[in-house]
Amino acid sequence: MFFNGKASWIAPADGVTRNNGVASCMIFRRKFNGRGKLHIAVCADSEYRLYCNGILTTQGPAYGDSQVTFYDESDISPLLNDEENILTAEVICFAGAFPDFYRGGAPMGRMTLREAFILDGTLYRVDGSEEFIGTGETWEAAAHPYLQMSRCPQIPCAGPGEKYCLNNRKKPLFYPVQKIEAGFTERTVKNSILSYRLAPRMIPFMQYETAGFAAVFDLQGISKKEFSQPYITLKPDHTADFVLDAAGEVTARINLEFIRGSAEVKIFYAESLFDGKSIHFSPENKHDPITGPMIDEVSSTGGKWCWRSFFYRAFRFVRVKIKSGSNGCTLRIKGFEKEFYPYEMRGAFQSGNPLYNKFWEIGIRTLQMCSHQIFEDCPCYERMQYPADARIAAKVALTVSGDDRLARQAILHFRHSIQDTGLTAGSYPSRSPVYLPPWSLHYAAMVYELYQYTGDQTLLDENFIAIGRVLEFFLQHRCSTGGIGKLPFWEMADFSPQWLWFGEPPEVAHQASAYITFLVTECLEFYSEMARMFHRDHEAAKYAAIAGDLKKEANIFYDEQKQLYADTPGGEKFSILANSQAILAGISADKTLVSRCMQTPGAATPSLFGCNFVFEALMKSGEAETAAFLLERWQKLLIPGRTVWPEGTPIPRSECHVWSSLPTLALVRLYTGLTIVKPGGSEIALKPFAPSDEPCSGIVPLATGLLKYHFDGQKFCFELPADTTAIMPDGRKSRPGKKLFF
Repeated sequence: MFFNGKASWIAPADGVTRNNGVASCMIFRRKFNGRGKLHIAVCADSEYRLYCNGILTTQGPAYGDSQVTFYDESDISPLLNDEENILTAEVICFAGAFPDFYRGGAPMGRMTLREAFILDGTLYRVDGSEEFIGTGETWEAAAHPYLQMSRCPQIPCAGPGEKYCLNNRKKPLFYPVQKIEAGFTERTVKNSILSYRLAPRMIPFMQYETAGFAAVFDLQGISKKEFSQPYITLKPDHTADFVLDAAGEVTARINLEFIRGSAEVKIFYAESLFDGKSIHFSPENKHDPITGPMIDEVSSTGGKWCWRSFFYRAFRFVRVKIKSGSNGCTLRIKGFEKEFYPYEMRGAFQSGNPLYNKFWEIGIRTLQMCSHQIFEDCPCYERMQYPADARIAAKVALTVSGDDRLARQAILHFRHSIQDTGLTAGSYPSRSPVYLPPWSLHYAAMVYELYQYTGDQTLLDENFIAIGRVLEFFLQHRCSTGGIGKLPFWEMADFSPQWLWFGEPPEVAHQASAYITFLVTECLEFYSEMARMFHRDHEAAKYAAIAGDLKKEANIFYDEQKQLYADTPGGEKFSILANSQAILAGISADKTLVSRCMQTPGAATPSLFGCNFVFEALMKSGEAETAAFLLERWQKLLIPGRTVWPEGTPIPRSECHVWSSLPTLALVRLYTGLTIVKPGGSEIALKPFAPSDEPCSGIVPLATGLLKYHFDGQKFCFELPADTTAIMPDGRKSRPGKKLFF
């Protein structure tokens, strides 16, 4: 058992490290002798890289918060020597610098307290002796002599750039560490001056793959012939400047190898090229110089060594500017090492329509770029985990892999974030969370949807009370004239271009809102069903009755003449999203409500995020053909070179955003018409629609197994998992595991 009080949280002695306004950079070290069995657990505030005898073993931890601090386990026995061994941890701590939204700096998502590192483990030697290797007085600490973190404006939450200078005359100065407090797990800690509650990580370690750049362009001070050599050699006091193309968006670290001489290297990262008016991905077209916003600076005074950034970077294009020293330099860019969450792609999709195959490919890449230690809204601009974004990401992850671990971790985070008001944080983990009341409802819906997929009732056990608190917040804001509104905080619902104040529905701060009322109603229905699962009949009836009352009150928004729901009572503004939510909440059974709203001049259109819910409403209404029409919007996004889906907001900030991955979900929903009827997928409903005449085949991972389907251009064939029955389009129910044709 790890962390029973023997290993201690340690920090450098006072005065050893200094914070440069962004981060403290430290090194911890422990020397010991002998080979044997050594299984360790390790954690740090805020992030660490652990080496055993110079070999990188782990990097982490996963994002924790004030209630749980995740630790990583690793078996380093194969890396041990017969004689001396050295454990070395590079640790970056952001506790001494608060995130600055405008100037950049410390990442918003890393919740932090103070400089601290902990490792637990005992070496059981081959000769039968044993030695405790965990953190304590036997460890040393030093300020990192080569590494500093730097501010990068324009990416306010994603974290810092790095300044790395390897000076052969500068060595770490190690001092004895100071013990702060014994380390305990979240289940055994009773009292501590630290808020760390250690728990094993819920998710797997990240996956790493090496790759090379596809092209180089914009060369200055160096020819293509010189660049194509195995090594770049520059004469003294010479400058070379060029741009590398990774051929697609990646989250990765550049591998830069210094061979000899001295040099200063600046690396600028970009998701796309810009011509002053619009973005593109064509190096041969006019474009402004790449100037960041993420920038790393690396320099060497000599010697042979390799550099890779501490944190991954999100990019497609990399500008490299090299200034050689007085003795010239030789170096090499060995490509890059990609980092992403290790999804096992158990789902599949293959169509005779190349456009749909492209949709599927881009959707998977977008998910991968936005999945690391948490679900990230985007890997470049923010790297924050939002309930609404995570809800979409979880659906995509289940559709392509069936992996629910990041989703479960996200739900844990959002539950931990709930404040006295009853709201979850709008982004979490976060050192400065925003509050977006509609986003709290997406947390409730995410729990319900994951329960439907898995059938795991512990999800309800752990979140039932928390969801009740969220709903009570909204019920406290019922309007005397009907509906829910007059809400505090930022009522971000969807970045519709017609909802002019940062995605807020019209007048939501002053009067009842149709969208908020309908979304609350849907979540009340979910909650009532959860209560029935617990045999809490009184609560089930109570919240079902409240949902029923809100459905009646929805009439205050209904315009008889237009046969649409206005955004406000008796209002003249209408939105496709609010009318879609009326369908999803069961407020309206009008099968043409959403399509009619889509044809209404002046109706507010949804963003790429909002289209997720418009699509589901159309499918629920039986308007699959209109639902398929939504994908034309993504077809227009396929400018040459695009490999991930953009954020798609009126003021675009990121070229990669997970909430825009509707096509991945839509293709499966259209070709299968899949609806989970019984939690866990023991019973499903199928109502397929072919948006194209070309043949199509696919696999959908369910909790019960793999659902396989094929469309030959005329008929559908489904192969059910052994423990799954299906309700067919004509209403008949199949036997488990049967092959179906219709």
